[in-house]
Amino acid sequence: MFRRDLFIRGTHATKLTELKFFQGIEVEETEGSKLLFPRYIDVYMVAPLVGAIYGKKEPLCNKEQLQRRIPAETVNKYYDRLSTVYELILLFDNYNELSLEDRVYRAFRDHANRDHNDNHQNNKELFNSYLRGGISVLHEKITKDTRLYEDYLNNYYNFIMEFKRDFIDKKDYFDEIEVKFDIV
Repeated sequence: MFRRDLFIRGTHATKLTELKFFQGIEVEETEGSKLLFPRYIDVYMVAPLVGAIYGKKEPLCNKEQLQRRIPAETVNKYYDRLSTVYELILLFDNYNELSLEDRVYRAFRDHANRDHNDNHQNNKELFNSYLRGGISVLHEKITKDTRLYEDYLNNYYNFIMEFKRDFIDKKDYFDEIEVKFDIV
């Protein structure tokens, strides 16, 4: 799946650009100002996980003609990380509705059997819907009401603190996910 150029289209391409560039301009990477997402691939690796954790899926929205490309060379360089994120999404989605065996099969076998069924295409769309949802969450949380670079950093800090409070400090969140392994 992660062997070619990747494209983000429409309104999500606009949001992706605004996450990479502060107010449409590239911030000089100096000691006092660093970009949170210096490359599109950085957003691409984080956004699906954010979308899944926040339970936010979004359809492709082509209201705008803008398109952003992540070159195949970059995609190939991060193939292992991207594949891991993809597999995590497929393991996490519907964890209360599908058995562990079904989720493992979906995450690790559907790609290999893509010539024999449509599951791989459905899985790609599921991943992409969480990617788009995660881009929207990150965009809303980080770029809203930003006039100054400091606003951008404060929003990022507030997002991290909110995430920590809602998901990391809330221990019972992870207790809800029951995983059993049969060792053979």
